[in-house]
Amino acid sequence: MDQLDVSIKTGILAVGDTMQSDDTALKFPEFEKISYLGYLDVTSETLDRINPALILSPLLCNSFDCLELALRLQQLGYRGKYRVVAPSLTNPKMVKTEIKSQAPDVDFEIVTTNADDVQLVE
Repeated sequence: MDQLDVSIKTGILAVGDTMQSDDTALKFPEFEKISYLGYLDVTSETLDRINPALILSPLLCNSFDCLELALRLQQLGYRGKYRVVAPSLTNPKMVKTEIKSQAPDVDFEIVTTNADDVQLVE
């Protein structure tokens, strides 16, 4: 499923340290289709209610890392896309391989960012 069918999936879920106020917090623009949750709030009930086509999170934050979230999403049967937003990494393919080996049912990719560019890790 390359294109998102918005009749089935309704939005984007950003998962992170929602109460974090420093500059390391993952920030997204205000947009009515983005819902924000902390890691512990990702449950089958919230996924059913929000019905996200895409879940975004940082690589790691104070309360979880992307492997923990990927494992939770797999356990909950999430079938949308999960993308990690991270600064440039030394070896992003190693991270991607580790996540895919432990949570093979999750559609996982890493999007790296720096001041000049945003790239999907192949």
